Amino acid sequence: RYPKVVATVELDAEGGEGITREVLKMGKQLADLLDGELHVLHVWSAYGESMLRRSSFAGLEPADLQKYLEQTEEHCKEDLRALLDRCGCKVGGDVTHLVKGEPATDIPYFCRMEDVDMLVMGTVARSGLIGVLLGNTAERIAHDLPASVVAVKPGGEKGN
Repeated sequence: RYPKVVATVELDAEGGEGITREVLKMGKQLADLLDGELHVLHVWSAYGESMLRRSSFAGLEPADLQKYLEQTEEHCKEDLRALLDRCGCKVGGDVTHLVKGEPATDIPYFCRMEDVDMLVMGTVARSGLIGVLLGNTAERIAHDLPASVVAVKPGGEKGN
């Protein structure tokens, strides 16, 4: 089996598209170095889904909620394809993964289920009170991962 390297991407990354380019570039370099496979993972969620599911005031029928979720997933697929094209990342559909859920729980789950060897992800590395309260997805999930983690921060190509 070839080593599996997974690069996680956000479609609206806080560090901008530059951090996504860096994550993909690092993932590709590591996959090449290890003579492995590069996979791209995006974990998505539908805005307001939990409120729509719980609220009787929303008045949303289950079929309408399902349609909303399907449309959101389709938009994510299109946005991910466009992002990968803009970043010059040539990967096939069989190594591009969209997972519905929350990054902090579903990235580790994906890594366990897919037998991932190395995970590359962006990190904003907030500081101060915001950093303490919000934390950082990379830090929160690193302890739960069965794979090695490479965290890439914005401005990585400038040596920061």
